[in-house]
Amino acid sequence: MTRSACFAVLAAAVLSPMRVWSLSSSLAALDISVGRNLEAPVTVKLMDPAEDDGLEVTIRSNDPARLRISKSPDQAGTTSLVVTVRQGFRETSEFWLQGLNDSGTVTYTAEAKGYSAGKGTVTLTPSGIAVVGPLRSPTYVTTSGASPTRLTIASVRLDASRKFVEEQAIAGGASVPIVLANSNPAAGKVEDSSVQIPGGRASFTTRFRPASEGETEITVNQPQGFGTPKDMASWTVSVRKPGIAVSDQLVIGRDLEVAGVLNLGQYPPEDGVRVTLTSLDPKQLLLSKSDTAVGSESIEITIPPNETTARYYIQALSDSGSVKYTASAPGYKTRTALVTLAPSGVVLTPISQGPPDEAQIMRHETSDGVYRMSVELSKPFPMKLVAWTVQLDPITHRSADITVQPLRAGVNLAIRLTNSKPEIGTVAPEVTIPAGSDHAIADFTALSQGSTQISVVTPEGLTPSANSTSVVALVR
Repeated sequence: MTRSACFAVLAAAVLSPMRVWSLSSSLAALDISVGRNLEAPVTVKLMDPAEDDGLEVTIRSNDPARLRISKSPDQAGTTSLVVTVRQGFRETSEFWLQGLNDSGTVTYTAEAKGYSAGKGTVTLTPSGIAVVGPLRSPTYVTTSGASPTRLTIASVRLDASRKFVEEQAIAGGASVPIVLANSNPAAGKVEDSSVQIPGGRASFTTRFRPASEGETEITVNQPQGFGTPKDMASWTVSVRKPGIAVSDQLVIGRDLEVAGVLNLGQYPPEDGVRVTLTSLDPKQLLLSKSDTAVGSESIEITIPPNETTARYYIQALSDSGSVKYTASAPGYKTRTALVTLAPSGVVLTPISQGPPDEAQIMRHETSDGVYRMSVELSKPFPMKLVAWTVQLDPITHRSADITVQPLRAGVNLAIRLTNSKPEIGTVAPEVTIPAGSDHAIADFTALSQGSTQISVVTPEGLTPSANSTSVVALVR
């Protein structure tokens, strides 16, 4: 070729509006797995971005009897279709491969002008309808009055042994009828037990509404073309009565009381619920609705709807042994609690100190807990002492702030006070702790310099505390 001819060819190549295609670029068709009667989205990728006017890619099934292709997840598949790649992109728009068999492999081809064709392999697998409960657990525990539980019914791809692999949508162009079986409807019911999963959808959600105590199994009547999965084929629900929580493992001193807390395991019905508390030995333990009401063998507490808690009071009549009491209510599981009975006594401290420190019972090397207070003779105001009712350790007979307990209703406690040197200061000879209270206050009035010891005399029927029964007043 002459030199002038070469220049003519070069100029024509530069000025020509026609694209010069290169077959060095190829299309990459992905390999995937699809369940029978299910579908999965895929794309075809390019090595280089599409040029100015984009690119049309033809997707073709190489075995339409086993694999079809759809542009939309809710449309029936066809033998072939055309998808596009927009300018500057390296990937086609999404399309869906629909499996029509449950074993073997089938290929599909991607072709475009100027590109070498790409071929993808689709592995066909079995499919099934799975029952998916909370946290994907095959079992669930609820209560008879609990709120409905969310339950998902899903179309899933299985492996060759029919184990769950992944969720995949129902192939477009058809819907699949789903019927749920319930082994024990008395325990509870599924709100939607017969539905259709439309093409392009992988699941629907319903709810299980518990009814009464019992166990039931929810299973799927597998539609035609679907097999029973080895896992998540059923969902077993145990419906139980809700529980009642009450104060348990308490220690209460003789003729003292403590507040208890009742808690329901679920909200009561619209008209509320009556909870009955019963002492199994009313000679040693009584129950009351308030701290000032004399206890009885049994009480009823009404808990309104939208509430779950209530307070009550437990009153001890003995200083040793243990007693049980129960809580029961219609539709709830009966609860039994244990109360240990202990001796009780009286301690004395300055008001500025409060009850004895807990170290008095937690440290064996602690002293007898005699408190001292300093009083200025020049100050006209009396100093205050406090007598406390306490539950005593059954072995050491020691007490502390954590064992202070009020007197039970129906009991008033008169406590004598002794004064070793009345000439140093005066104090009332007796104070009374009323029912429902855990203390009484006595005034000490200074008269002259020196020291005197004020002590409590343990009332009859109670046990002398091994600590903190005296206060030494130092008058300056």
